[in-house]
Amino acid sequence: IDAGINHNFLAASLDHAFTDRLTGIVLGGGQRYSDDNERIHLRGWLIYSLFPEHGLALQLRARGYDSSRRGSLFYFNPERYENADIGLRWRAAVSGWRIFATAAAGEERIDHDVTNPTRFVQLHVDRVLAKDIRVGARYAYSRAAGEDGGNGSGTYSWRYLRFFVVAPF
Repeated sequence: IDAGINHNFLAASLDHAFTDRLTGIVLGGGQRYSDDNERIHLRGWLIYSLFPEHGLALQLRARGYDSSRRGSLFYFNPERYENADIGLRWRAAVSGWRIFATAAAGEERIDHDVTNPTRFVQLHVDRVLAKDIRVGARYAYSRAAGEDGGNGSGTYSWRYLRFFVVAPF
């Protein structure tokens, strides 16, 4: 923000249910930064419903990108970044609240050279009230160098807590 660098991201995704328990999702996209860096992204998920009656699923997730310009002092920017993890997903409805949770662990590779372990946890709850007003909260935690300020050490972590209200008008 201090450097005035901004970016945009445009992507499209396809998903396909291979069986009543196995779904695949692929996303391809492009990202352009105001410092003339461009990234080509590819992401994919395989989701297998372990216990459909309990909303529990196994998730395999992979993502990667190639950058047109390497190195920036203002954001993490390797020439090539890859990340893969495996985790559990849970979806449930409890007393009118929808609950979505994910916990995953894996590994990232930076420029075919540095590898680091990764972890990710997310919890999302929401509810629809009268007149289609939706309220909720989301918490996430991630530990991966891919979001690091550029040193690739794998010691960077972030977390957020967000509350929201959505009202139709």
